Amino acid sequence: MENQKHQFPLETLSKVFQEIILSLNSSFSYPIPYSAIALIAAVATAMGTTLKLRFKQGFEVFGNIYCYFISDPGTAKSHPISWMFSPILKRHQMALKQHRADYDSFLIENAGKKGKERLKEPVFKGLIIKDFTPESLIKELCNNPNGLAAIIDELMAMFKNASRYNGASLSEQLNEIFSNIPIYKTRVSSEPLYCPTPCLTIIGTTQPAMLTEMYSKDKAKNGGTARFLPAFPKDLPIPLWTNIEHDSQMRQQYEQMINQLLDTNLELDEDGNPISHIIEFTNEAKSAVIAWQSEFAKKIEREDRGQSYQDSMTKLPIYLLKFSLLNQAMRFIAEEADLDAVDLISVNNSIAQIEYFETQILLVHDFVYGKNLILKMTEQQRTVFATLPSSFCISDMYDLVQDKAGFTRDQLKKFVRIKEYFIRTSKGNYTKRFEEIND
Repeated sequence: MENQKHQFPLETLSKVFQEIILSLNSSFSYPIPYSAIALIAAVATAMGTTLKLRFKQGFEVFGNIYCYFISDPGTAKSHPISWMFSPILKRHQMALKQHRADYDSFLIENAGKKGKERLKEPVFKGLIIKDFTPESLIKELCNNPNGLAAIIDELMAMFKNASRYNGASLSEQLNEIFSNIPIYKTRVSSEPLYCPTPCLTIIGTTQPAMLTEMYSKDKAKNGGTARFLPAFPKDLPIPLWTNIEHDSQMRQQYEQMINQLLDTNLELDEDGNPISHIIEFTNEAKSAVIAWQSEFAKKIEREDRGQSYQDSMTKLPIYLLKFSLLNQAMRFIAEEADLDAVDLISVNNSIAQIEYFETQILLVHDFVYGKNLILKMTEQQRTVFATLPSSFCISDMYDLVQDKAGFTRDQLKKFVRIKEYFIRTSKGNYTKRFEEIND
């Protein structure tokens, strides 16, 4: 059994959701963390831009998240996603059917018309996207002011596919979309695209063998992977078949709760911006968030596990805000709370969930970088490490690393104190722990 700290804190979810997740585990062997996180991602998608959390003036967040599941083939990674997103997929298929009918009517009514007489082509406003290029993703987001979900069977395939067009561009694009930064796209052959408030939730899967490639410097140097919350349960067994039936009423109840969010009407202003319902923290909840962030910042300053780990950890305070909003929304549809404000219960639940993701980030970090420590370094550190001889006196290296990499004395002193990279043989003298730099 996993150590307690590595288990998703199921008790932080409403009782109705706990019962659904436990039933899926007993009847279908769906891993509990996968079902729980897929639920949160589904709620984020259904809520979209209808609801926003304000921490203070000018500091507001939506509930969109990026997450992925890691395990070997045959361990039920994708099934919990399909189950939790089934109400959203049903709504998506209904929208697609309606769009086809609208498009057929458009073709009939437009027959023989020219110029200004021609009707405007109907726009499909779906909820889910799977295979996409960077430009098609922008187009779909522009068509969907309430946002959508990208469901990716193999996360690495998304980056590989996009690299045919410009992989770096996709990563940078996803970074901006995560923060809901407006999208402007000028196109030569058609009208420019403009999305004032892009909102995208990504949920995907991958295998442990793909992690090193995902977190290689080409994928991680722009912070793209740092925004993805991992779930990496250890030693998942192959699901066993049983005679235990899943209660069909639970599916109906779950669908009703998700539909409650999907049915929320979203109004747009004259510029196409969503007019979101904005809620704030209660005073005690806000105080708890501030206290947690202060302690978290101190902890991050004390730790020195490399740039990729640092990048991932520094995204968690934003995720605490997002999860606080999502937990309040989940308690609302479970009829355990209202949406007047985010209260202390939702914040405490979110803190426990974020602490779970801390453990998962560390698991991924250790798995990826444990065998190739050089990947943990920044580009500047890599240059310095390659410049330093096998053994050296630090005072003799100050000018060399300054010339080669712009490394200051204080930076070098801090760098050589990282025990994973250097051994202190005597006062001021160090030896590198390994020589080769392998990408």
